[in-house]
Amino acid sequence: MPCVMSGSALGWEMPLPIRRVTVPAADRARLEQLIRTRTTPQRVVERAKIVVGSADGESGTALVARLGVSRPTVTLWLSRYEAHGVDGLMADRPRSGRPKQLTAAKAERLVRLVTQGRPPDGGTHWSSRLLARATGWSQSTIARTLRAHAAAASRRAVQALHRSPVYGQAARRRGAVPRPPAAGGGLLAR
Repeated sequence: MPCVMSGSALGWEMPLPIRRVTVPAADRARLEQLIRTRTTPQRVVERAKIVVGSADGESGTALVARLGVSRPTVTLWLSRYEAHGVDGLMADRPRSGRPKQLTAAKAERLVRLVTQGRPPDGGTHWSSRLLARATGWSQSTIARTLRAHAAAASRRAVQALHRSPVYGQAARRRGAVPRPPAAGGGLLAR
């Protein structure tokens, strides 16, 4: 069987036959702006560089080497640009998987129930099990949603509690909240 040597084995490579795209002036200005803007996500910058490089006549091999991406990546984004224009580079397509069952509106309603409502058993705090029974959602969905909203929910609850006159008096009796300094006194007056 004859020995077949590839170009890379000999130390040279042929340019990848990736097509050259033509970019209208308006699209080119928008792509160059995306590349220059510091707040553009890096994945979008990379896609814009692929399209601009191809429009400038850069070979597929040069694009792959310069940007550190694979050949299929270059082909994908050139195809996406040709099909959808610059807007096609801006966002990823939806990925496979089960869609979320709990919408943002339902999550807000759940957080509102936890922060403003009382459990049906007369307790003072909701548990994820009680919320699951009350709403019909799974306990893990409840826990995940509350963890995501925990900072905002607990901050609102603490602020409401601190504004309460009953809390303020009880906390001062326990020494949890310092008393305001007497007129003309305080730590700095000594």
